Amino acid sequence: MAAAIRVRPGDNGRLIVVLPYTPERVEKIKTIPGRRWHPEEKYWTVPAGTGMVERLVSLFAGDRIEVDPALHRDWDAIKSILTAVENELTLRRYSPRTHEAYLGHLRRFLNHFGRAAV
Repeated sequence: MAAAIRVRPGDNGRLIVVLPYTPERVEKIKTIPGRRWHPEEKYWTVPAGTGMVERLVSLFAGDRIEVDPALHRDWDAIKSILTAVENELTLRRYSPRTHEAYLGHLRRFLNHFGRAAV
């Protein structure tokens, strides 16, 4: 049995896609705008946005795909939470470094617990 394609949350609003190598799979992943190959870790990342998981499942139809359960949530709601927090930090005149730190912690929290915890 062939190894599964695995999709899981990454950092900075990206998804990690682990593809068992075939030239056909590489050509398919290259059709996604903003994709990046990470040679040290041997995986691809793609922008995590509305419909990206569904797009990957459709793109690799016929392959066995394992999607991390944390990815089954509402990305638009998460974006609106991050935007609201960023606006509040701006109104309170927090420094850019504080913005970066707070939003990074919030993203990791949301990636870990999903929207149900918010």
